[in-house]
Formats: sequence, structure tokens, C-alpha cells
Amino acid sequence: MINLVSHSATSSLFDSTTTNVVIASTNELPVVYSRVVSPEVCPNFTFPNGLVSDDYGIASCTINLSVSGNMTARFSNLQSISPVQKVELEMGHSMLNEIKNNSYQGNDRELLHIPMTVETVSGSINVNMTTTSYLHQIDTINNISRDRWLPEQIMSINTSHIRFDPVTMSEQSHLLEKVKLILSPNPNTQNSIIEIEASNLYSSKDVLITKGSNLIQLEEESTSVNCIAGFCQIQWTISSTWQLDDIDDIHWMVVSQDTSGLETGPDLLIRQTAFNEVENDLEIIQFEAFDNENALHDWTDADWPFHIQSNESITVNGQVRFQGVSNTFILPDQARIEVKLQAVPPKNISGGQDVWPEESVNWSDSWFIEVGTNGYFSTVINTPDSLIIPSNTSLEISAHIVRTGPLGQQSNTSNDMTAIYQKTRILFDIQSPEVLSLDVLDPGGQVPADEHVWISGQDIPLRATISDVEGLSPSITVWSWSESKDDLNGDGVMDLEEYVSTTATVNTGSKSAIVDLPIFSWFDVRGSKESGRLSIFIESQDLAGNLLSGGGSFGQDHDLATLIVQNQYTTFFDFDTLDLDLIEQQILPGVEHKLQFSLTDANGIDSLDEIQFAILGRDVQEQCFIHHSPRFSNTQYDNDCFAVKPEVVINQQEGFLVWDIEFNFRVSWQIIESLPQQDWIPSIKIFDEGQDLYLGVSLLTMFEWNFNQDIEISQVEIIEQSGPIGSNTGQEIWLQSNDIIGMNLYLEFINLSIPVQYLNDNFSITGVINNQTSNLLENTTINEQGLINVEFTAKPSYAESANFSLELRLFSPQLQPLASRTLQVYLDDSPPIFSLSLQDLLKVDSNRLFEIPIFATISDDLPLNEPRLEVNWFFSENGSIIQGTSGNQIINSTGITQFNTYFDGEIDITPSDETLLSRDSEITIWFSATDNSGLELTGFGTFDDPLKPRFNWIDFEPQLDTIRVETKNPTFGQNLEIITRIVNTGQLNGTVQVDLIDLDGLVLETKFITIDAGDWIETSWYFEAWTTGDITFFVNLTNYSQSKQVEIEDIDEFNSSNRELNGLIGLIGLFIFLVVGGFGFAYHRRSKELEQYTKMHIENIVRKKRSAPPRPSGLDISNEEE
Repeated sequence: MINLVSHSATSSLFDSTTTNVVIASTNELPVVYSRVVSPEVCPNFTFPNGLVSDDYGIASCTINLSVSGNMTARFSNLQSISPVQKVELEMGHSMLNEIKNNSYQGNDRELLHIPMTVETVSGSINVNMTTTSYLHQIDTINNISRDRWLPEQIMSINTSHIRFDPVTMSEQSHLLEKVKLILSPNPNTQNSIIEIEASNLYSSKDVLITKGSNLIQLEEESTSVNCIAGFCQIQWTISSTWQLDDIDDIHWMVVSQDTSGLETGPDLLIRQTAFNEVENDLEIIQFEAFDNENALHDWTDADWPFHIQSNESITVNGQVRFQGVSNTFILPDQARIEVKLQAVPPKNISGGQDVWPEESVNWSDSWFIEVGTNGYFSTVINTPDSLIIPSNTSLEISAHIVRTGPLGQQSNTSNDMTAIYQKTRILFDIQSPEVLSLDVLDPGGQVPADEHVWISGQDIPLRATISDVEGLSPSITVWSWSESKDDLNGDGVMDLEEYVSTTATVNTGSKSAIVDLPIFSWFDVRGSKESGRLSIFIESQDLAGNLLSGGGSFGQDHDLATLIVQNQYTTFFDFDTLDLDLIEQQILPGVEHKLQFSLTDANGIDSLDEIQFAILGRDVQEQCFIHHSPRFSNTQYDNDCFAVKPEVVINQQEGFLVWDIEFNFRVSWQIIESLPQQDWIPSIKIFDEGQDLYLGVSLLTMFEWNFNQDIEISQVEIIEQSGPIGSNTGQEIWLQSNDIIGMNLYLEFINLSIPVQYLNDNFSITGVINNQTSNLLENTTINEQGLINVEFTAKPSYAESANFSLELRLFSPQLQPLASRTLQVYLDDSPPIFSLSLQDLLKVDSNRLFEIPIFATISDDLPLNEPRLEVNWFFSENGSIIQGTSGNQIINSTGITQFNTYFDGEIDITPSDETLLSRDSEITIWFSATDNSGLELTGFGTFDDPLKPRFNWIDFEPQLDTIRVETKNPTFGQNLEIITRIVNTGQLNGTVQVDLIDLDGLVLETKFITIDAGDWIETSWYFEAWTTGDITFFVNLTNYSQSKQVEIEDIDEFNSSNRELNGLIGLIGLFIFLVVGGFGFAYHRRSKELEQYTKMHIENIVRKKRSAPPRPSGLDISNEEE
């Protein structure tokens, strides 16, 4: 791929050999991309030395290109594909054998790792090598005596083995060293469980179990080894123990080894039987359990599972065999059986997992027995005591094999594989059946019979409810005593011999039964007296023989129920207690109201048939009614009229036959639309014996009332569900196009401050734009507290302008308007534009971080509701943020016009630890704010395009520049002169302490040097040469961590004989130096000062014009340059 960027009118690349143009640009296309393919397979090819053979070679290909014009060319994605993809070489067998012998490590079983090295000058290749060999040692399994192998059974295996010369096909010159028989559950010999080795095949013929000696035993008398030359035939005879675990298919393997260590086996035989080839698991069959009367295991019996009481004896029988092997039973004492009786969860008849309905019962008991002849066993077990486990607990009888194998030879691999159905269940039943109730069928309904007052003139029907968790017997006996008929001696005492019995039937095994007893004559009970008594008790038992509980006994103090037959008494209504809590003579829909009054009745409140309350009046009984039956605590009401079920509360005054009654009710909203707008007079009626008692409360004019449905939307709560969150007030909402907002509407009754409650889903709320009827609300929900939740999508198509009104209207189920609220909606899709005065922000001095002036403007279509500008910053170095230098600050607005909001303030970006900053630190500043609709700022200086002012480091920065030794050929005792030059590279004037220190740390001299910003100072230092040889000392800038080492070498001894001559020469030299060199020195120094000044001036210019520091990667969105 070639990318050509032309810098002239036209440019091109062309093939130097053919002069064909490869790629060219024009004025219209100065930048051109082209993929170039060479016209030849390998142009201008040559073969480097050593890379060519008779059959193939590796060539070097060259493409020569020439340039025309001024351009930049970039080359990428160079690809070269060779026409030769595969090279085949043949290797002779002698070479392969040599390679094999060099890699052989003495183990025929291991793979040979043949090292191979492939070298290429360039590129890569794949190398594959294949060989063939010939087998000349053969092992064979000839015969195995049994198809299935059980514990303590003998197994014979016949194998043959031959080693011969593959050329002569003769075994005479070969001998076998040893043979191994292997048994494994899979073809992998490493997973073998039994190994038997035959050695010394031509002499002592030893056969030993080398692995699995606990699993088998060698039958030596039946084992034989016969070998002649390279051929052997072996008869292996072994017997299994109880430790030999189940194997589906034995992988029989045999392998021989010759005297040179060669092995080619093993030979593998897999018989793939339809059963386990090795089987040592046991199972119990023919499981049975009997009590004195029933076969408890017979699940086909209609009474199964049978009910058993506590401490009952049960006989359990069974038989043990090898798993799945017909008519093959174990011998006596080859297994120990545990018969277990344990509590289990009731059976899940739906087929799911059995679970305890309540608290689980953890109980079990066990009985142990040894297996007898033909695998039979039998034992007697007992059900638990009644205090140990609760009644109605399912008990499971099961048998388990807890020891496999003879005594002292218990197997840890032989398992109990008894089928899960070899068990049975019984039901532990010690709980008596119970009479739940005895009721009388009064004209007003079914009520408890005991102490019930029955009105004369009607025969007495009774109904009994009986329950037994475990199951009832098929019949019950009812005993009755009617005072007028059965009190033979007239003493008023219920004697046992005076009771009369009758029988009633129930469904066998039913857990509960409702039985209608024979009708009793009221006259037999009362006769000619003012009142009389009827006594009832019941006897029965359940399927386990437990007697009926709660059925009572003879006598008034012990019977099940005593009824009283008497005449009827008058009911009185207490008008002083009558009250209905109307609100300004009104009923508010959904709000709870209460009706209160009191009744007096000598027959009791339960003797009344019904109390009827009609809130619309006695002439409108079919609507808005509440009918309550005290006997049954049952309330019937008009579902369409009331929001929830009315509550009736009845309390008897202590010590009196007076009852206080309350009716609590909430009228529903939807009933209002179906009723005419008028005043209503409520009504109360009391019924007894099916007749209205006419107590004078059927027209309650003092409680005349009407409905109040005047409500208003008292509050609108806005919840934005998508996009940036805008601002809103009680009447105004700022959104973006297609924003989705949720609105919670709170309703109250006008002028009452009572919340509206129990609006239902039949009410509707609509949204109207600019008074144009339309339903623009979605997902409306109304809860019981009167809170309405709706969603509104601010689509720009709703109105021609971005400013429109949204009226929320609440309608009844009949679409009658109930309440409304108008909101003003502003759509703003244009983000606010941020502009910043950069005059004071292009460069920030390091010593003025606390007072950076900010002059900014935010421009938007509407003034901001919350005019605040947030300034954010951080310092970084080498592209990483310096921890502890981030910050932000809020600037409030200083002026607002129709479209602009102005901000004028200062920010302090000084970090808490100023030592974190350095000359190389960089500043990143960005500004953030949102407009009324929640849109973020756009423009330079925002998060996506932050401001990066140049960080101007202001400091005094002295640096040691040069140190020169002025004294030439110094001698001992002579004053030495050195000159130091110190440069201030910073932008502040300052003074630095300079110390001259010898090698031992002694301060020779100290000077304080003041240097202006950008200037430099040369200072002369004088000291006496205090030794001969080399002198080492240091020039240190104290407090600035700068030091330079100076060495003066070869200081000579002072020579006194030459003092006069040296003095004269020195005087002459001094004169010449002063006259001739004075001007030169002055010129030289001025030249140096000018050179240094020029150098520093250029450095300052370069530093001021350096590129902007790299912004953090999280802020970069494009490549920019300052």
C-alpha cells in the first residue's frame, strides 16, 4: 500500500525498470492511496549465497521505484507470497535407525523424543516426519472360564506368547523373560487394579500377585506355565475376594517381555457383557411386614397405609441376593441386616418431593439380624411410645444391608443396592378423632348449638362437624336427652339411663365429616313449660381404634351441647346513642364514615336475624345497602356502592344485655355518577325471626346528606425519567424534546384539606396541549391514597412553538370532569453556549494561583433559573494527574439579560500542598453548568474542550554554570585563584549562599551572591595551596542541592634557588600581562558575557513558545495544537 502526499503541482512514482507509472497525484487529488502489485512473481531476483540447491532456492526480490516531483510517500502492508509451498525430502532407513538409536533411553514404552533443528534466514516453515515399523512379538488371551465373577469364585485365564525373528519367522533364537496378566476397568494400564507376573519361565516358573493381592487369591495348584524357546502358554487360576468391586467390563490385558527387554503388548480383550462382569453388590428382595391383622406391605389394600397405635409389634421378613443375579443368594452369615423404622414426610401425591408440612420429626429406631440359609432374614419390631413422636406421623419400615461379607471380612466395596420400593409405610395414629362443632340450623342461619336459645314452635335441626387428621371410622353414635320427654323421674337431672341413642354414618377414612343429626321435636324438649333443655353428646372411634374426643358425656356439665327452648322477647333501640359522622352534612367518596347506635335484647344479639343499613333511604334498598347478621358475623353489601368492604363492630356492655354497634364504610367514587344529585335520608331496619321489628329508625331525617365530589389537584410532583434533568417550579417545566417525565398528582377536597382516597382505574386523566383536546399521557396508575401517577413525553410535534401549556384533567368513569391543573412547558434542545475571556488565562504564573480572574458568559434562549458556573481544575505532569491538586469552585452570576448570563470573579486553584507542583506541571481548567432543561455547556473551556493555560514557573533558580582554575602550574604555599559562574535561570531575583569546602568538609570560604532574574555572576575565590600533589574541594549552593567537585593536580614543591630569577621573570610577565593582556582580558570577558546573555535569551524565547502540555487522555477528543 502506497500513500502519496504531493507538495507540488504533480508528483509520481514509477517503476525504474519499465518506467511505468505506479502512482501519481494531480492538483485535484494531491493525496492518493494505491495498492501496488509487482507485474512479475519475483522481479529482479537473485539468490544469496547458500540459499540455492538443485531443486529449490530462496530468492531475493527487488522493486526499484523512481520519484518525480516534490512529495512524501509512505509504504505499508508489504506482502510477499512464495509460489513454492511444500518441499518433500526422503530419508533412508539407515539414517532413521541411527537417529532412533541416538535418542533411545532404554524404555520401549516411552515415546522417543528426537531433537530436530530447523534454521531459516527469514520466514518460517512446518516440518513433519513419518516412519513405519514391524511387530515381531505377539501376546494372545485365548480363553476365560466365566462370564460373571462373584465373590469367592474361581476364574481361569489361558494366554499364549511368542517372540520370533521377523526375517526367518522362527522363535528358536529368542527367549521370554516374564509375562504379566493385567485387569483394569479401562484400556489404560496405569489404572489397573490387579496385576499377576510370571517369571523364571524356563526354570522355577514363579507366579506372583504384584498388585491387588487384597482383591484376589492365586490358586497355585491350578496355575501352570509351559515355555519352549520363544513360545509360552500360561494357565492363570485365581479366586476373588469380597473386596473386588463391581466392574462393568473387565479389560483383560497380557504383555510379555523378552530377554532384551522388548515389549510390544499388551493384548487387550473386552467381552462387553450385558451385565457387570464383576459383581459384589447385594440387594434385598421379597420384603414383607405384618401386624396382627394386616399385611402392612400390601399397598393394593384400600386401607393402606394402615393406621397403627403406639407399642404395636410388627414382623419383618426378606431375602438377600447378589444384585440382579436370579436365584443366587448369599450364604449364612455373609451379611448383616438392619431393619429400620423411621419418621418420614407424608407422601406428595402430586409427584413432587416429600416435605414436612410443619416442623420435621427426627426419629428412628433399628433392629439388627444376621442373614440365614438362602439369604433369608426375619425379626420383630415395635412402634414407638406415644410420648416420643406426634400422631399423624408417617413411619417407614425399611431393611438395609449394613455388613457385606463374612464376619471379620467386611467388604468396603460391596454396596447395598436394594431397590427403593422394598419398603412400606404405616401411619402412626395416637390422636383421637374430635368433634369440631355442633350447630343448630336457626331460621337466620347455622349457629353453635350450646346455650343457644331456640324459639318455640319449630322442630330443632342439628349438624355436627367431626374431624380426624388420620381418618374416621364409618359410623358415629348420637346420644340425646329431651327434658320434657326423657326426664322420667322429673328431677331435672340428665341421668345416663335416660339418654336415647341413634346411629349416623360417615365416609370411611375421611379426615372430616359434616353429619346432619335426626330432627328433635321442640315440644319433646319444652312441653307445656316456659322453657326446656335438650342435651346432646356423640361417641365414635377412628381407624386405629382411638375414641372420639370432644363428643361430651352425659349430664349438663359434660355433654356436647345444651339447647334452651323458650318464647321470644322484645328488642329495644337506644336513640340517644344514634350518630352518623357527616362532614358538613355531606358524605365524601372514598373517606371513611361511621354509623353508631345501641340495642337491648333479652334473647341476646345473636338471636337477631339481620341489621340493615341503607344510606340512600328505605325506599332504595337495592343500592348502597349494608346487611349484617350478628349470629354468623356475616356482612353483605353493595359492591358497586362501596370502595372496600364495610366493617361492622359489635361489643356488649359489661353486665348488661346491651350491645354497641358500629358501621364503618367508604362510598365509592363511581356510584356518584349513577345517582341523581339530591339529598338522601339513611335508614336502619332490625329483623328477627324473618320479620322487621319496626323500631322507628327507617327514616333518619336528622342525618339528611348529599355527596361532595368537589376536588382539586393540590400538588404536582415532576420526576424526569430520561435525559438530563431540567428544572421546574409549581407551574413551569423545562424539558428537552422527547424527554419522558413522570408526574405524581395529589388530590384534595376543595376547602377541606382532606386527601382524596380510593379512586379506581375507571377514572381517567388526560393531558391537553394549548386547549386542544387530546390524551397525551401514558402509563396512568391510581392508588388507594388518591395519588395519580402518569407519564408525559415532550414531543416537539405537540405545538408549533417550544412554549406551550399542558392542562391535566381528571374525569370520572362517566367522563365527567372532576379536577384540572395547568402547567407551562418549555422545550429547549439548544445547549447553552459558553464564552470565556482568555486575556488572563493564556498564561498562569505559579505565584498568582490564588487570584485568577474569570470573565465568562453563558448564552441561551431563556434566562437561567439557577445562574451558577462551576469551575473545575487539576494539575498534571507527564500526562498523569497529580493527586491532591484537583478542585472546583462555584461562581455566581453578576448580571443577566434576555439571552446572556454574565460571570465575573476570581478562583483560587492553589493546592493545599504547593510542593506538589514543579516547573513541569501543567494546568487543565474546564467550566460546567446546565440550562433550565438540563443541557450541559458547549464551547471552548468546557469538559469536552478544556482550557490548558501555560504554567509559568516563577522562582529564583540559581545554577552552577562553570568553575575555572586561573592559577597555572601552582606550587606549595602559593595563593590559588578560581572563578565560579552562577546563573539565575528563574524569573525572580534572589540571593544564594555559596560555600567553598575541602575534602574533609572544612568550609574554606562562604559568599552570599545576589543575582537578578536571567542574569549571571562570576566570582573569584582565593586560597593558599596547603599541600603538594592533588587538592580536591567542592563548590556548594547551600539550600539548592547543587555541588561541583574541583581537582587541582600536580602542585609542586617551592624551589628557592630560582626565586630571584622567577621573581624577575614574574615581574616581566606581570608587566606584559597588564599592558598587553589587559585589553584582551577585558574584551574576552565582555565577549563571554554577550555570548551567555544571547544563549539565555534564546532559551527563554524557546521556552515561552513551547507546545501546550498534553491534556489527560480522558479529555482528549481530537488532536489539537496551540
